[in-house]
Amino acid sequence: MLGLPAVAVSLSGRSRDFEPLARFVARLVEELDDVPMPNGTLLNVNGPPGEVKGACACRLGKRVYNDRMELTEEGERGRRRYRLYGDEPSYEHEPGTDFAAIAEGLIAVTPIHFDLTDQAGVEELAGFDLERLLRPATEAVG
Repeated sequence: MLGLPAVAVSLSGRSRDFEPLARFVARLVEELDDVPMPNGTLLNVNGPPGEVKGACACRLGKRVYNDRMELTEEGERGRRRYRLYGDEPSYEHEPGTDFAAIAEGLIAVTPIHFDLTDQAGVEELAGFDLERLLRPATEAVG
């Protein structure tokens, strides 16, 4: 966001063996100037638990949350308290994602940018008459 190269790092699972991932990230940082990375992009690096079998570039996977919300208290004036709980999140098993890479024992490197715009959606939406929505409803119907 500040125009500086950036790397976010995490280790999956409950593993406490950070050494293989730390060595990889140290080398990555040493060579960051040579890594092909557009401006405004950061590298999201996720290490697998256990043995590291390699590293790969991949896209973000989709996490699946199985959370539930339970009303725990209802006070005067309608104020409510809830407890949010659930099982450990899972993920959609899709090839080419960070989750698939981690499941295969690979360090997953995912380039992330902060522009969340769906460019194809903008182009499609541009063909919709948004200006019509500014006119009063009676005028728009007629």
